Amino acid sequence: MPRVKKVPLRRCIVCREMKPKREMIRVVRTPQGEVAIDPTGKRSGRGAYVCFNESCLKGAPRGKRLEKELEAPVGPAVYEGLQEILSVKHGVPDTPSGGTGCKHGVPDTPSGGTGCKHAVPKAAGTHPEGGSGGLG
Repeated sequence: MPRVKKVPLRRCIVCREMKPKREMIRVVRTPQGEVAIDPTGKRSGRGAYVCFNESCLKGAPRGKRLEKELEAPVGPAVYEGLQEILSVKHGVPDTPSGGTGCKHGVPDTPSGGTGCKHAVPKAAGTHPEGGSGGLG
């Protein structure tokens, strides 16, 4: 009998729905107190998750939900990063390299490569920006 791999679930702080971790954006408060978007999902610190829905990405600033979850003030750069992810997701190139980022909404790096570290299910094929799109 084949083993079924357990998919980690996380709750979106805006819509409160449980979704697979890889379908969400993690915002982290590091031990040094810095609040930033964590595209890898592996930075140490307290994390809060927002799903890729337009309403959730736009709703994160309302009610200071991120600030309450992270127990720290969230600067405008984090909200601008969420807006950038939203615009990239909808195909508007708004990244330093002029690229469109990956299908997960992670923008390209300044050197021109995709900043995506998310895994793409093997059945889905290759990453849209080239490469396998997997972790590692």
